[in-house]
This record gives sequence, structure tokens and C-alpha cells, in this order.
Amino acid sequence: MPLYTYKAEDHDGAACAGMVAEKSAGRAQFHLGERGLRVTAIEKRERPKGPLHPRKPFPWQMLEALNRQLLAAAEHGLPLGDGLDALARESKSRRCRRVIRALRAELDADGTLLETLDLYPENFAPIYAKAVQAAEQTSDLPRVLEQLVAFSSRMAEKEQDARRRLRRLVLCLLMLPLIGVLLRGIAVTLTLMPMLLTLHAALTLPFLVVRGFLSVIGGIRGFAALLAFLFGLFCIGELLKRNDSVLWWDSSRPRAFFYGRLHVAGIMEHLCRCLALLVDAKVPPAEALHLASGAVGSPILRKATLDTSMVALGKTSIAETLRTAGRFGLAFCWMVEQGEKHGNTVELLRRLAERYRRRSWRPLRPHWLATVTASLVLVLYGTILFVVGVMAGLD
Repeated sequence: MPLYTYKAEDHDGAACAGMVAEKSAGRAQFHLGERGLRVTAIEKRERPKGPLHPRKPFPWQMLEALNRQLLAAAEHGLPLGDGLDALARESKSRRCRRVIRALRAELDADGTLLETLDLYPENFAPIYAKAVQAAEQTSDLPRVLEQLVAFSSRMAEKEQDARRRLRRLVLCLLMLPLIGVLLRGIAVTLTLMPMLLTLHAALTLPFLVVRGFLSVIGGIRGFAALLAFLFGLFCIGELLKRNDSVLWWDSSRPRAFFYGRLHVAGIMEHLCRCLALLVDAKVPPAEALHLASGAVGSPILRKATLDTSMVALGKTSIAETLRTAGRFGLAFCWMVEQGEKHGNTVELLRRLAERYRRRSWRPLRPHWLATVTASLVLVLYGTILFVVGVMAGLD
């Protein structure tokens, strides 16, 4: 997305400036208006190009390390620049060192942490900057940084787990063709052996029995390949969810068959964690829902919250905002409402995130039926070959 520098005034008439990443100047001005800013000037800024200036955000592991350094500096009353300097020395990525040193330079120039993050919207998501802004406004930066550490730690763990599953999947997909070639070689050997030894009359029945058994193994191999294929779609969707090239799956009809409730559960887990972080940072409900939906990367939720954000600006309750969006179930909204009544909304959202995390690993009925049906067809095919071979041998 292109970058736009802006000058604006807040509700109190105080001047502010920064930078946002949006598709157009109109969308940038609209989103700034949602944040309560009256834009006075906006212009496009050309991004530097080349391999040293990538446009993808920081990895979660790097954000976790950054949050821990900032938290340690804030808790001990040290300058934030010292923590960034230490992190830049420990980082192995040239890109991370360049951005962190630029952040240190901005902080040394008497800039706030929020103003510094606004200069690099391609590296820091809006939800991150909003949480820091709320922390600076409430003078409670250590507590919000502690929540950011927990949030980034969980997302880094999830990203690493997805990468490990993807590596195991690739290994499995590489092993299946090798096993298939081995089984085919055994079948060819057994086929040629009777002719070479001129013992086909005596070995006809054992040969047909072994061939039928290998056909059954071939059916099981097809069942394993189908399982690996479905599991691979989930791994790739979880791993590359933030990539624009695969976001269309979320808004297309075919994804309902491939992802189903599994992908939805992953989206809801991420959404609940983002909402818990923003609600804990005292962000207004409408803006919290809009930022959380954008951080999740779901075009459906993003469009729903964008269309209803202006209607929900007057809402003071998270549950009312969720109902206004119209994309959430009654049970989910009711649980959030009960959490607000009892004053434990943040804890409830975190529990819901854990519930969706566990739910994402349950066997899914559409996938289960499709997988079992396909595997039964393959195994039945091998069994028929086995029976036909035995009957032919008896004759």
C-alpha cells in the first residue's frame, strides 16, 4: 500500500502529524476521521524501493523482542532509546537494525514513541500504534507493553508452529511418492518373477494375493495423500494469512469447503486476542473492533466493520458494537455482554481466544465425511482387486 503523510487536528484542536498506509488518499482521510482527527493536509510519500526496503511487517519474533526491551526500559525508568540500542546490536537482520536505529534517532530528537511508530506504518500495524497511543494517553505504558509482550509471544508461537507443521507436511508429501514408487517396483517384480522362473502356475495364487494386498496399501496411500492435502491447505492458510495473495480465499465460496470452521476458528482466536489487547488499553469500542478486524486480515470482517464503524461510533459497549457489525453470533455477543456487566471483558475475551484455539483442532464434520468417503472408495477398490485375484486363482 502507498504511504500518506498527513497533518491534522484532534478533538481539542491540537495539531498532530504522522503517516498512514492506505490504498488511496480518500481511504486514509476516512480512517483518520474515524480516529477523531480532522485532516488539514495529506499527500502521498514515495517509498524507497529495493531489497533493503521490504514492505512486509516485522515478524512476530522481532516484535516480541522489541516489546520486551521497551518493557524492561519502562519498568526500570530507563530511556527507551537505550533498550532499542541494545536490541539493534543483538538483531541479526540488517533490515531490523536499520529500522530500530531510525526509531532510536527519532526518540533522541524528543519524539514520542507513537510519533516514531507512525513514521514506519509498513513495519508496525495500526493496532500496535493504537495500543501505544492509548498507553501514552493514560500514562500506563508498562502495563500495555506487558500485554503487547504476551500478545506478540502468542502470535510468534503460533507462527513457529505453523512453520513446523508446514515442514512436516512437505516431508510427508515427499515421502508418499517414494513409497508409491517402491510399492510399484515390488508389484512389477512380482509380476515378472513367475515368467522368469517359469513357476507362474504354482505362484499364481500367492501372486494374486500379494497384488491385492498391495492394492489395499495403494488405497491407504491415497487416503494419506488426501489427508496431507487438506492439512496442507490449513497450514498454508495459517502461515500466509497476512499475505494479500491469499486473502481472497476468505471472501470466496470455495474456501468454505477447504477451510470450513477450522479457518473461522483461527480468525476468531486472533480477533479475540486483538480485542482483548485494545480493550485493556482503553481504546473506544468502535475503533477497537475496526483495528482488530484489520489486524486479523479478513476482508469480510474488515468490510463489515468499515461499513458500520460510523454507525457504531456512538456505542460505548463492545457487545453493542459487535451487534451493529452484524457478523457475529448471538452467543458470542451475549458472552461479551455478560463480561462487560461483570467487569471482566478482557479476561473473557482471552478465554474465548483459548476456546477457539482448542476448537480449531477438533475434527470437522465436512472434512471428516469427505476424507472418510474418499478413503473408503480407495480401500474398497483395492479390496475388490484382492477378491477378484483370489477368485481367479481358485479357478
